[in-house]
Amino acid sequence: MGEEVTMKIVVFQLKGKNYGVELQYIRSIEKVREIRELPQTPVFFRGIINMRGEIISIIDLAEYFNLGKISFSEENFVIITQHDDLVVGLMVDVATDVLDIDSSLINETPSIITEKYIEGILNLEDKMIVMLNLPAILERDEIMKAKDLSELAN
Repeated sequence: MGEEVTMKIVVFQLKGKNYGVELQYIRSIEKVREIRELPQTPVFFRGIINMRGEIISIIDLAEYFNLGKISFSEENFVIITQHDDLVVGLMVDVATDVLDIDSSLINETPSIITEKYIEGILNLEDKMIVMLNLPAILERDEIMKAKDLSELAN
């Protein structure tokens, strides 16, 4: 039998569906009152925020996945992520849980899905969670440009 490997994940919702990312890539989960929009940016780029003196670019993750734009309200959450030296905020509808899971419970991504940013499917008793490969998302060229915006502002 394989050795059980426990990992912590943050679960959040986009358009009523559950998604998860490994906690090791999460710096914080914040409620944001104001996002400063910037002109001439991609549709999924919502703007920038000042988080304790650090300017952070905000990506609408639902819009990035072509699920439609998240309606901004004080109920939304921004998950501040970090991978290497890239810090980006991901706007989500709501952050719901931090779970300890056995990584062997994550099923492989169906072969019809060719995008590398989906790591697999976690099927729990009460919910199904699409596990995201956050480094694969953050390393995409269009997201790396958000780093440039943050660096210009800092």
